[in-house]
Amino acid sequence: MRRDSIERWKKRRIEALAGLDPSQVDFDALDELVVRLAAPSRRSTSRSKGPHTRGKPSI
Repeated sequence: MRRDSIERWKKRRIEALAGLDPSQVDFDALDELVVRLAAPSRRSTSRSKGPHTRGKPSI
């Protein structure tokens, strides 16, 4: 199921980009978006629960 979702997203992305007028594209914003999408998701990394879970609290 996940693979199907990814394939549908890729197809929609290509269709959306094909309809863009190059003179209306903000390429700096597009570059920033591509970099953000290529970065690993913060949700996929383990989150720290803070110093209170690492042993005795410091006083």
